[in-house]
Amino acid sequence: MSEMKLFEDEHVRFENIDGIMRCTFLNGPITLEIAKTIVKERLKFFDGTSYPIIITDVGIKSIKSEARQFLSSDEALVGIKASAMVAKNMFAKHLANFFVKINVIKPKIPTQIFMNEDAAVQWLEQFKN
Repeated sequence: MSEMKLFEDEHVRFENIDGIMRCTFLNGPITLEIAKTIVKERLKFFDGTSYPIIITDVGIKSIKSEARQFLSSDEALVGIKASAMVAKNMFAKHLANFFVKINVIKPKIPTQIFMNEDAAVQWLEQFKN
């Protein structure tokens, strides 16, 4: 039986499904202040445990430059073992590649971009406990 835990506010939804965290950005633009709040809520939700994470967006119109920089910082990556970004279309994949190449340059954690969630989950399985 699968285990699921959920948190949601106006900007983000976190779901823990069988030890893989799902982070869905719901609403934007994402400013630095919002990015810091999202990380603070994620850290509370993770409760001191590290997880692999799948990141998707369904409603972001933009992420401000300072928010992108913060989200790729050591402070924002605490508790994340590996990151799989799921792009629902080629435009989203292009944006995810841009984020990784421009902001992350040398990813501090294993990071991959996928076109479907099943492939992302399969890749992240290796990073569970």
